[in-house]
Amino acid sequence: MLFVLPFYLFLTAFLTLLFFLTRSLPKPSNLTTAIITSAIFVSLFALIQAVGLYLFNVNIPTYQGRIVGTMGNPNFLGGYVAMVFPFFLTLKQKLLAKILLVLLVFSVILLT
Repeated sequence: MLFVLPFYLFLTAFLTLLFFLTRSLPKPSNLTTAIITSAIFVSLFALIQAVGLYLFNVNIPTYQGRIVGTMGNPNFLGGYVAMVFPFFLTLKQKLLAKILLVLLVFSVILLT
């Protein structure tokens, strides 16, 4: 029972800090654009790695043929791309561009 009180105090302080920090964030559209752009670069780098082309002469572990991209572990890459995947569905672009971006991210999920 003694250890529960510090946990709740820390949780309350953390949520209060989070509330005040998120009030000053930019518009969600700018944040969504930044998330999607970074996911596109990570996905393209991972697909280049899946083909066998390496941009830098670095010894990258393969984890039994699975791609790691820039994350260093296929589980981290898969989790990141799966977390970002719903943002691609919110895009307001032409249908063909939207389908191509969704296929890009989905293929990375399959290869991890």
